[in-house]
Amino acid sequence: MTFRRTSAGEFAFLLFFHATISGAFLVAYFTGDEDTYGVHVVAGYAVLVALVLRLLAAIGAREGSVLRLPRPSWAAIGDWARRLSSGEARARKQRSPLFPLMAAILLIGTALAASSGAAADFIVRLEDLHEALGE
Repeated sequence: MTFRRTSAGEFAFLLFFHATISGAFLVAYFTGDEDTYGVHVVAGYAVLVALVLRLLAAIGAREGSVLRLPRPSWAAIGDWARRLSSGEARARKQRSPLFPLMAAILLIGTALAASSGAAADFIVRLEDLHEALGE
């Protein structure tokens, strides 16, 4: 994989995406009760829209772009874990190959929570699933 310098537009998009996801998810999480349900719904749909925009940006991203979706490498994780457990100092200082795995898990979990919330607007029996995924 070849890497290239991140453009100002890509960097701004990623900052906006991370701010929207983290902020709207926190707002949705803390406004899930009956008194603030309207705020909860708007924040949840903001998360869903941000995820869709992020997916569209990833689909159109070129090779080496930071906008591509994270692709965990099990071989790299295994090699890094082996070197870390053997006490190799360089393994502790380099970037962990677990980051793409954690990012993929967070994206999938957030997408499931947000999409189940949107579905629960139309199928009421999905509310418990949505609450469990949000937690």
